[in-house]
Amino acid sequence: AKIERARTVLTPARIAMTSARLEPGQETVWGSDGKSHERLDLYSWTFKAEVKNLSDEFAVRDLYIRLRLFSCPSFFETPASEVVIDQLERRCALIGERPAGFDGLGIQPGSSGSISDAVTFDNQPEPRNWRYWADVSRVDAVIE
Repeated sequence: AKIERARTVLTPARIAMTSARLEPGQETVWGSDGKSHERLDLYSWTFKAEVKNLSDEFAVRDLYIRLRLFSCPSFFETPASEVVIDQLERRCALIGERPAGFDGLGIQPGSSGSISDAVTFDNQPEPRNWRYWADVSRVDAVIE
């Protein structure tokens, strides 16, 4: 009963996610000149965000995010910070989707915290003009 209550007293709508970003990794490659160069690794990502607990009663224990990676046509110019999911689903191809879990956060009512995790997408093709979408799929409360 305690576990069920922890999973139901806070809904995803009680979490405000801001400054969310999915950043590609970096890899070192060797050029024909024998020198090393850094370039983007579009198969290895880091997801980061600030999350605020909008509840005035319950602390956030665990948070689960659904991440989606899209490859968009070259004429799609909407910046990642301004894109909406309807645009992505209509104009771009979904090339990766995965959950990301953040356990033991302890974000108190009305407080904020940072989340960050290294992520990869199974069988992901090379992204072109990529965009992403992240939304909270589940939140578990601290139940004493």
